[in-house]
Amino acid sequence: GVFGGAVPSSGFGDHTSGSGLMMIVNGASDTTKYVWQLANQISVFAGRTYRCEAWTSTFGLNGSPGQALAEMRFEISLDAGNQWQQLGRTRAVAGTADWQQTYVDGQFTTSANVLVRLMNNQPAAGGNDFALDDIFFGEVTGTTPTVNFTGSPTDNISSVAVPKPS
Repeated sequence: GVFGGAVPSSGFGDHTSGSGLMMIVNGASDTTKYVWQLANQISVFAGRTYRCEAWTSTFGLNGSPGQALAEMRFEISLDAGNQWQQLGRTRAVAGTADWQQTYVDGQFTTSANVLVRLMNNQPAAGGNDFALDDIFFGEVTGTTPTVNFTGSPTDNISSVAVPKPS
């Protein structure tokens, strides 16, 4: 669910300020359900660069053997959600309460109305808990696209580990 402020007894807070809202997800073994999805389609234009981005963190690992790190994938739909294309996947950062920026930049070959979602990609039931913050999809400038959003699925997701706010 959505949580505001630092998580009691852990001092773990959102990526931006440490005291704002973030989403805490109890990952499940079902990888067909989305974790987050745009509520409405967004218009995109051919030849412009767009970014899918989320800040992720492992949450609640207690060091027990067999606990899996969360893994997520971005997906995009060009037909109002009937078919989805995987844009790439990422794992949450291994250290509990550390934030990792995960994103993919790409261009569309045609203008379209799109939906974007973030899916659970970890089939393990043990562990697989994570926090999300600052989810973003939009046009960016000054970056080089890494994928063609209307091409084949890719694993080319850029990840940058960033320590939690102090």
